Amino acid sequence: MIHSGDTLSSRGKVRFSHPINIDDVATDNTELKIVICHMGTPWLLNCQEVVYKNKNVYTDVSGLVLDVFNQEYIEYYDDDFRLHKIYWSSMSYVIWDRLAYM
Repeated sequence: MIHSGDTLSSRGKVRFSHPINIDDVATDNTELKIVICHMGTPWLLNCQEVVYKNKNVYTDVSGLVLDVFNQEYIEYYDDDFRLHKIYWSSMSYVIWDRLAYM
């Protein structure tokens, strides 16, 4: 599991947490199973490309919501999730948190 995406720490360097960087590791280590944590938020499309391209890479939806998962969040991410469903050949590469359905 590799943290990817924004960081709450002001000391964290965002350039090192971009999901596109994981493509190098996945391509060079095809036997290694990798989970890109947090769908690389805010770089959801970049994350989905890395997952689509590398059959040894998965992602999860943890950390997309820091407070309450309400209608506002659903509407905000709705288009992105639709793109993910179309883009990926199989949604089995996404680890869904049960709270995402509440």
